[in-house]
Amino acid sequence: MNLDKLLKAKSVAVVGASEKSGFGGDTCRNILEYKKDLSRVYFVNPGRTQVFQRPCYPRLADVPDEIDLVIICTPRETVCGILKEASEKGCGGAVVFASGYSETGTEEGKKAEEELIRTGKELGIAILGPNCGGFNNYIDDVIAFAFPVEKRERKGHVGFLSQSGQFCINFMDSRDIRFSYAISVGNGKAVMLEDYLDYLID
Repeated sequence: MNLDKLLKAKSVAVVGASEKSGFGGDTCRNILEYKKDLSRVYFVNPGRTQVFQRPCYPRLADVPDEIDLVIICTPRETVCGILKEASEKGCGGAVVFASGYSETGTEEGKKAEEELIRTGKELGIAILGPNCGGFNNYIDDVIAFAFPVEKRERKGHVGFLSQSGQFCINFMDSRDIRFSYAISVGNGKAVMLEDYLDYLID
């Protein structure tokens, strides 16, 4: 599967955008703080008309642009429906922060993850996660990370992959390392760790 629309997205929509702490708010803050070009960044939340003084659309269908990457900050039960909406906008990549999938060890969680993987394949959407911390592509200015980090210049030549979002934070906080990519793959069952490794090597 081509990962360009996931990792090198030209246009990004954050679904569940918010000003509150948590996935929706912290992802928006990171994008606004770190991303240099905000011209094709869109916030989506049916309960808001603005997020951090930027327009907020009620649905993906209302965004006046095609969407390469959708960052989904909403609960597990909403994810597959959002992916289907995103596919109508040309989406080819998704970050899924939600938990409650195979990491729970329950049959319900495993079935939910199987449905997620199947939906992604049917729609042609490369899915980072679920249960992940997101990623930062410092080379191409794509910010899709869910946790607050100290602001400073991090662009460099090290591509870092981890299951854990916390490991990404710990490494990004090192003042001795500069990054090309920092990626928290989470459960990594849709797009797998070795797929990202192959991408970075290429």
